[in-house]
Amino acid sequence: MPIYPNDPAFNGFLPLQLRRGSYDRTQNYVPAEGELIYSTSTYQVYVGDGTTVGGWLVGGAAGSLDFGTILNPSSYNLDLGNIV
Repeated sequence: MPIYPNDPAFNGFLPLQLRRGSYDRTQNYVPAEGELIYSTSTYQVYVGDGTTVGGWLVGGAAGSLDFGTILNPSSYNLDLGNIV
């Protein structure tokens, strides 16, 4: 049985939503410093620095984070390393 964001199990917490759009749309947008954007056509996440169009691919140039292949999100740990 699915659990929805308004379920009491969430205790009033809201889901995290990212600015999202097709690859073409995300690559014509300058995300703010620290802003995450999600490409719905490539399943990749980018982080903004406030000046770079399209932001920087999270996971490096090889695109090691592919959210299209996560079959069980509840058991997936996203390690962003040391955030300064």
